[in-house]
Amino acid sequence: MAAIVLKKEGREPELLLNQLITVAVSRQLGHETRNFLNNIDLVLHGLKNERVSPRGEKILRLLDDESARVKKFVRRYRRNVQYPEIPAEKQKPEQVIKEAAFRWQKKNKKAGLHVDCKFLLQSTTAFINSELVYEAVFLILEFISQSITTGKTIEIHGRFEAGKFIASLTHKDLAAINLDSIDLFKAYTKDGDLSNLFVARAIIEAHKGAFRVAETLHGKTAFEITLPVSGPENR
Repeated sequence: MAAIVLKKEGREPELLLNQLITVAVSRQLGHETRNFLNNIDLVLHGLKNERVSPRGEKILRLLDDESARVKKFVRRYRRNVQYPEIPAEKQKPEQVIKEAAFRWQKKNKKAGLHVDCKFLLQSTTAFINSELVYEAVFLILEFISQSITTGKTIEIHGRFEAGKFIASLTHKDLAAINLDSIDLFKAYTKDGDLSNLFVARAIIEAHKGAFRVAETLHGKTAFEITLPVSGPENR
């Protein structure tokens, strides 16, 4: 798992981050279990059209009942496993992202890596935990830097759209990643540390935001962070 690089000292942010990761792993476990049970249902559906002995029919009914029971449990489990409340303040997310990018670039100065921030939006605020959002951006940049082979510039584009702040982090070498297929127990791969992305997604989702793989107007892959903008419904 990626090392924690929270910019400030103290145990409280680390404990909170560990809580977020625990919840994220639990939710992912529920997701994988649900997929497995759906595949079991497909197999059962196929077998019901085949000739089987009376004992075989009894076994199929048992599997069907057990599958339905576990699926019901998983639905209730996923509904009740929620991210903990995080301490947040009304801040400008673009400032937090720019600071994270600046500090990450400074850390990688010897490697010649550069982050180009382009924010096309009005000044807007969101209720966020600056340390955690900082951490998410830092981890995404770490992943991208491990994935690229040519070019030293990573781009961050920010915009305001339909009550949301959206930041896209991209590089011309960045390949598409299926976030739901991340192997949490195989942290390091030739494409970079995938656990970085898993932790980043947990942080953004805990802010009631979204983290996804998107495609830019120029056909490049981007990691897109979406955060709800401050308003009465966010308080």
